[in-house]
Amino acid sequence: MPLVGRFISPDTIVPEPGNPQSFNRYVYVRNNPMNFTDPTGHMESSGCDITDCTNGGTVNPNTYRAADGSFGFVDPTLSARYPSALAQQVTHANSADAFGAGFTFNFSLDTPIAGIELMAGREAIHVRESGATTNFIIVGGGVRVGPSTSFINSLKGIMKGGSPINATVSPYVSAVQNVDDAAADYSGNFVYNSTTAAYQVGVTIAESYVPGPVRNTVSSTSIGPAFGYALTTSAGTAYSIPTTTWQPGQLIPTFHNPLPHLRALASWIWSGITGD
Repeated sequence: MPLVGRFISPDTIVPEPGNPQSFNRYVYVRNNPMNFTDPTGHMESSGCDITDCTNGGTVNPNTYRAADGSFGFVDPTLSARYPSALAQQVTHANSADAFGAGFTFNFSLDTPIAGIELMAGREAIHVRESGATTNFIIVGGGVRVGPSTSFINSLKGIMKGGSPINATVSPYVSAVQNVDDAAADYSGNFVYNSTTAAYQVGVTIAESYVPGPVRNTVSSTSIGPAFGYALTTSAGTAYSIPTTTWQPGQLIPTFHNPLPHLRALASWIWSGITGD
């Protein structure tokens, strides 16, 4: 009877007397079709053999029984098909086209719940296929939202007659996708988002990408240590300028002309100010 979601004839047995849902023999798989099927028409099945679950699965949707008889909370088949956010990040790193390492000097003016930040730093990108390593200068800025000890440090600076500007150094490593020639692909403006969680010591995870079609543009995921107390998220834009590239076997690196990038950087900053 589709209107009420019930069958006209009941199941022939009560498959699991210890579960009250099993006594309603007119419902389909204990009202849980997302986790069970009913291949025989007599009782629910979680994907294992009806009488022998040693090949995986149990009648309890909250556990998984492996072939060796051990129980866990994860079905490896489903976890491979629908990976967690952490598993996706690990896969992203393993399949990266390039790896990076760098640091930024961060300058911020903070309130109790938000702050404005500017950054400048260096980053080296090593492309796996070519073996080339390109060095970049990174400049940018954005907005940070969330509580942290930065505001307290600003107050201390004002009370001591000093500057309310906070200055920190943030090292990090990164995995980069969709890059063949780092000097060409990784240079220019990009957008970044980062999250920091720290209780004396913690971690900052950031994602950045070049504006454009997501599948065709460079993107990176980075991670680095964080110190103090913070639960913040940041969003902003930055610009990377290539300086040198070392190819395998080179004794002297290739120096990149910074003038085109400096002009593009000035134009990028001006368009951000004027909105053009």
